[in-house]
Amino acid sequence: MSVRSDVSVDWNASPREITVAAPSTNITIPDLRDTLRYLEWQPTTQSYDKLLNAAGNVETDPDTGDRAIYFVTLINAQVGFEARPGPSFESCKISDGTLTAVESDLVTGLDPILTTAFVQVNYANATTGAVVPNSLTQQDANLVAVTTLDGIVDPSNPVSMRDSLFAILATLTGIATGGGTTSITFRNHGDTADAVIMTVDENGNRSSVTINFP
Repeated sequence: MSVRSDVSVDWNASPREITVAAPSTNITIPDLRDTLRYLEWQPTTQSYDKLLNAAGNVETDPDTGDRAIYFVTLINAQVGFEARPGPSFESCKISDGTLTAVESDLVTGLDPILTTAFVQVNYANATTGAVVPNSLTQQDANLVAVTTLDGIVDPSNPVSMRDSLFAILATLTGIATGGGTTSITFRNHGDTADAVIMTVDENGNRSSVTINFP
């Protein structure tokens, strides 16, 4: 698995457009997952909604040895390969996992493949997994993903298991300030930044909570 330098995202399109630049003709789903996570974490993109949910494991292939197999659900996003000049079509491949997509409501199915000129995307089956347009519901995808840190915990507000554990750790073990006032702040576990900020009344009832996810 690795972060690819030839993958870009049009964050303002709807669905978001994930493009593998030419001349590349293949991408694995583990690499797609790592690359999109990296792009999500950049300071200039953290204000955008997340791109994907992912779950995965390592399986042993008798020919190539261990390899990661991922189940990835794109959220209001499609992936494709940069358009070719033609007139002949170029074959491109997505492999080593299962790829699905949903619209931003996390329910309505979406074709995960972005159609581009003179490109034919082939779905190469992995030991367990293939690109499956619209065939895996969001509920099914979350049942797979919730066993990992990137699974959605509450569909009404897409917060992952990873983010939930961050907030829980901060409020249970982080240094706290503001007790007895209307604003209580919990530091992250490493005491390097404010993690959770709560606005409360004189009885301690919360009226708002801000979580500064890493």
